[in-house]
Amino acid sequence: MKKLAGLVLLLAILILGGYYGMGVATEHTLKKSINKLDTVNQVNGVHVEVTQYHRGWFTSTADLKLKLHIAERVIHGQNGQSSVAPAKDYTFNIPLKIDHGPVVFHNSQLHFGLGYANSSINLPQEYLAQWNTLFLPQSTQPTLDLTFVINYTGSVHFQLSVPTFKLFSKLDMGQFEWLGLSNNTNLSPNEQTVEGDFTLDGINFSKEQTTAKLKNVTSKYALHNTPADLYLGHGALTIQSLLVQNNTDTLFSLTDLSIDSESDINDALFHTAINTSIDKMVVNNKNYGPGKLSIALKNLDADVLATIHKQMAQMQQVTDSERQQALIGLLPEIPKLFSKGPVLEISTLHFVMAEGTVDANMTVSLPPQDVSNPFQLIQQIQGQGTIELPKAILKQAILPAAKQALTAAKKTKDATDDKPAQPVDNTATTATSEAIATATSATAAAPTTNMGIEQQATAMVEKKLADLVQAQVLLIKGDNYLIKLQLAHGQLLINGKTADPALFKF
Repeated sequence: MKKLAGLVLLLAILILGGYYGMGVATEHTLKKSINKLDTVNQVNGVHVEVTQYHRGWFTSTADLKLKLHIAERVIHGQNGQSSVAPAKDYTFNIPLKIDHGPVVFHNSQLHFGLGYANSSINLPQEYLAQWNTLFLPQSTQPTLDLTFVINYTGSVHFQLSVPTFKLFSKLDMGQFEWLGLSNNTNLSPNEQTVEGDFTLDGINFSKEQTTAKLKNVTSKYALHNTPADLYLGHGALTIQSLLVQNNTDTLFSLTDLSIDSESDINDALFHTAINTSIDKMVVNNKNYGPGKLSIALKNLDADVLATIHKQMAQMQQVTDSERQQALIGLLPEIPKLFSKGPVLEISTLHFVMAEGTVDANMTVSLPPQDVSNPFQLIQQIQGQGTIELPKAILKQAILPAAKQALTAAKKTKDATDDKPAQPVDNTATTATSEAIATATSATAAAPTTNMGIEQQATAMVEKKLADLVQAQVLLIKGDNYLIKLQLAHGQLLINGKTADPALFKF
């Protein structure tokens, strides 16, 4: 009997001690993990920290502070005027209830691990005070559900979700519907790897005759910490569809947008690559796509990049004036970043348009060198590339420049005609006379009395393109123009010819 009582007492001590010990381990792991996530996210303007932690025997409580920094930005109004929105900080206090392992019962569910923490976060009181003035009664307030699971191995699983909610604005009668978001993040025991994913089910917005619908945004990422303290690895983002309409007219839409990125460091050199594809895009009822773009950036100095990254993270916690001074202080680091022979490569640019298909590739590089003057770097840039595009696209691209030249020439002529006759300084009016002659030479053979600016500009463009073909600056390939570019020692060659700016002026 005594042996049984002793065994029961020993088991009780082990169980009680186990819960307390796992509570200690949970506190240590949770604080380390939050600090590490804070380090990863500081550059994005997100700061999180543990402000209080009260450890109990079976449960603990903690308070987190989440600070979101929105940088200063320019807002473009409907009247075409711009205004500067000042930087602003939003602070959220997040209370946590933490259950200690090894066995946790929560919401009638069984969990195994060192600890399990959860919190449901509502809008802070300072924002709730404005709620009734901004939104109609049928609106639902957004909430955020946060869960931490600390496994026996010391790895931490974060789960965040923002359930559905709807907002009905009192100010402009706009409606906003959030269809739900979920995020999962796993942090390894040694904090060297971060893996996760998120899914945004969608967003619906409507105001007067304008509607916008975003569907199924997903992302996956797997990052590892490098000796330079940079988190690098693989990330992917997909958007199923986005549609913006005015009544039944489509202003903008895209379908199946995919962005895939990969980054790493080899031999103290940073490399990254981005691959983007889109199935279809519509802008003002014009169809575009499919399209592909592949970009790679290689041979950046990883140590300098890490230094810049750390300084940018520190900028998130300072004033705007201090941030501007810090940015100026970063300028000397830029030449160092490019001292190892960086290479920018666009291996694929393929985009289908209504007028035809655009294909291009380009490589730009710098030789390895120690240069402290950014302007000296520009002189050392080397590059080559090829662009093949439909003739109609190039015509449309340069047509506005022709219209501008015609308009400027007409204004100059009208101003000259309105002045009283005076002795003319030939040297002072040479440039004006040449501009007018150039603007009208393309249409000299045709009557121009009733010819509009559009027709005159089109004729000018046709003549300019013919001149460029004659000069072999443009090569003809079927219905396309072929342009081969080469940059060396500060000089640009187009199809083997020195690029003379005068060739492109109207």
